[in-house]
Amino acid sequence: HLIAFLSSQPLLLKTAFQYGDRDANDFRTAGAAACTLVDLYSLLGQDARALEILDRDQAFIGRGGFSRWTELGREGQRLQILMRQGEHAEVLAAVRALANEMESLPNRDPSGTVDPWNVRAAILGVGVRAAKNLGQWPDALVLNRTIRESQELRHAGSHALAQTSFNECETLLGLGRLEEAEALLSECRQVFEREGDILRLGNVFSALADLEARRDRPDMAARFART
Repeated sequence: HLIAFLSSQPLLLKTAFQYGDRDANDFRTAGAAACTLVDLYSLLGQDARALEILDRDQAFIGRGGFSRWTELGREGQRLQILMRQGEHAEVLAAVRALANEMESLPNRDPSGTVDPWNVRAAILGVGVRAAKNLGQWPDALVLNRTIRESQELRHAGSHALAQTSFNECETLLGLGRLEEAEALLSECRQVFEREGDILRLGNVFSALADLEARRDRPDMAARFART
């Protein structure tokens, strides 16, 4: 049923585009539909189709009165796809540029289409992953800490902040900053234990095992790996 639904969408988008000359709301509707379609095609692994829709969606955005944050939301989707395709260098270069631009934008979307905080986190997050894959540890650290700063401005809870902080562990290990990584893991462990987050506690113990292995302490590494 999902495949059949998706196969009908090009006609629906074309129809919405044609009638957009009469009413800008048609472009807004088509733009929202395109965003959903991109997510669906991505879930199906049809990245080429998703990118095609994103390219066509630029017309809806331009003629529908969408904000720059909406455009950035679409760009975030595109970068996610490029990331899956292994275009890490292209993604990181784009995120570096967009990070500066987003810093200058107000934390609100005049069109009410997207949440700027979520758009910022998504773009910076894909940048973190690209930087890690490239071994660009300083970039990964700066981008991840920018995400955390944004969360703090929104008064995010300790659990959410700990999840973001934990993402720095691999980066700190890559930089050889083992003491900082250990302190970070200790803080995250306390939060995850308090929240009963068993899955992320397991991730902490795995990271501690990696940390001890780097210190050439195989017994301690093995103990954490079994925890």
